Amino acid sequence: MSLIQRADTTILADLAITTAATENPVADSDLKSYAKISNSTDDDLIVVLANSVSDWVSKYLGRSLVNQTITAYFSQYSHKVYLPYPPAVSITSVKQKRLNSSETFTANSDYYLMGVQDKWLEFPTTATLPAGTSPGDNVGDYQLEVVYVAGYGTTGEDVPAQIREACMRIFANSYKHREDDVIGAAVVNVDRTSYMMLQPFRNMRML
Repeated sequence: MSLIQRADTTILADLAITTAATENPVADSDLKSYAKISNSTDDDLIVVLANSVSDWVSKYLGRSLVNQTITAYFSQYSHKVYLPYPPAVSITSVKQKRLNSSETFTANSDYYLMGVQDKWLEFPTTATLPAGTSPGDNVGDYQLEVVYVAGYGTTGEDVPAQIREACMRIFANSYKHREDDVIGAAVVNVDRTSYMMLQPFRNMRML
């Protein structure tokens, strides 16, 4: 292990959901029951609207809801890298990259997963030198690719009850006003109470 100089800041350049969640925070049947929908006429619309609500809530909170796999690419990174769309559950891989070179980092040696819920990667001041570099070189132009699983759990019931209730409120309100939507308008219709319910869970680092 040799001393290297890291970048002063971390820049998230790209992010992709590589394995989507297998379900939404609230089942379609429960959404229908909450919205007092007793027929199956709009079942196709309900599926689309349920997915839209889940996506909107996740983006508004800056959080993963039901477990999904994320690939995050940082154009530069410092000794502390916060993972977007927490809560992180586990790390699949961490790779340092530059042009066509790639080096896989080892957990609890090259990096450490720190924190309780909004976890981050901590890189020690000593790390394996990239090929072709010498001790004391600045590796600020090296990129980082992190693949990890994030979410509250494997099922919708693992998501905090307050978030799930907000999802139901937003769905019911959006379904009720579905014919008021115009081209280019948001699919979801969010009331003030739902915003207030979601506020405590917002990840301010994603804003």
